[in-house]
Amino acid sequence: MDGVKEAIDTFLLYDFFVILFILAWLVVGVGVRLSKGNGLSYDEPFLGTWLFLWPFLFQPLLGVHMLATLVSPAVGWAAKRGIVSEDAWR
Repeated sequence: MDGVKEAIDTFLLYDFFVILFILAWLVVGVGVRLSKGNGLSYDEPFLGTWLFLWPFLFQPLLGVHMLATLVSPAVGWAAKRGIVSEDAWR
């Protein structure tokens, strides 16, 4: 059980940094669009690529991150209460 919780926690750590990269990409892309003087109506490939990847890559990453954030404490709680034995996930 500890191995599963540790794997989930490691995944959350790496996924968090990917999400920070995604956020930085969005902020830079919006900054580039606004700096062109045409507002957000100006189309350029940096933010356009981000918008294209949003439904296929970024949304699922955020959803899995939220799910793992809920599952990790639940696994720890179940192991602490003795609901699941230590070798259940091995």
